[in-house]
Amino acid sequence: MLAMPKTEEQLGFLRSHLRDRGLLGREFHIGLHKRGHTWRWSDHNEVNMDSNFNDLYGEDSNDVNCGVFFKGHIRSSKCSKARSYICEIKRGMEAVRILAFGDSLTRGYYGGGKEHHPYTEKLEFLLNTDSHKCFIVDNQGKDKEFAADMTKRLNKYLQKAPSWYKWIIILGGTNDIVHDKRPPLEKNWDRVVHDVIMAHQTAHKYGFNTIVVTIPEIDCEQTPKSDCRRMHKERLYVNERLRHYAMETSAAVLSDLAWLLPRYALEAEKRLYFWESGLHMKPRGYDKMAEIIYKDIVRNMK
Repeated sequence: MLAMPKTEEQLGFLRSHLRDRGLLGREFHIGLHKRGHTWRWSDHNEVNMDSNFNDLYGEDSNDVNCGVFFKGHIRSSKCSKARSYICEIKRGMEAVRILAFGDSLTRGYYGGGKEHHPYTEKLEFLLNTDSHKCFIVDNQGKDKEFAADMTKRLNKYLQKAPSWYKWIIILGGTNDIVHDKRPPLEKNWDRVVHDVIMAHQTAHKYGFNTIVVTIPEIDCEQTPKSDCRRMHKERLYVNERLRHYAMETSAAVLSDLAWLLPRYALEAEKRLYFWESGLHMKPRGYDKMAEIIYKDIVRNMK
């Protein structure tokens, strides 16, 4: 169930908690909606107006029907916008944490690094359509990281992890492929496979299940340049080995992002809709990535 901060004490708790985590400037869905002209909590009780709720009536539009928590206050907004949730966890309700670990694609890099739009925000939004659980998705993406460094960082993170994760979503290897200067031999490509799989094995060592995300297409793969052709062959090779690993490992499942969100198989208009030039996606691409991973999580959720 979504949180219902009805009192100043409850609002103060949320302000303090989000401020400590550096999240006070983000919008969060809460359990407050407008039915007709009346604002009601998720438990169907009507809002008792006081100064904390004045902003609910600032925008009288038919599609502004959700209450959100933003900068310590509750205000009205459109329900269609993807945001994180604040859940109220009561006895009998399951809290499910998921960790997304990887490089710049996990962090949501776009616009030359001036902006980030992590897919985990939309993923958390989709997962929390289930009112019987509260899903929290932690993002630990890092720009420009190689797979071996990612594995070391994951090991350190899990040693001190404050929570138990139902799943750890791992996407790595893109930078290894792009910057690989070794001869284009399978024995060299096996090193990339090894480094990515080591991240999964690290998570398994701590008792966590993982989601194996395949590496999406790189912008120049369809050009005749020799290095771009090498990237294409290496990425296909690495992905095929990752698919095999996911099928053979009981603690891992596959999310075949490369297959389900292609670049060059799309019409030019759709390609521009989802993809930037280079390695990264546009915000709509990251949202589509979230939808793909969401379906794989739901399919494998016990």
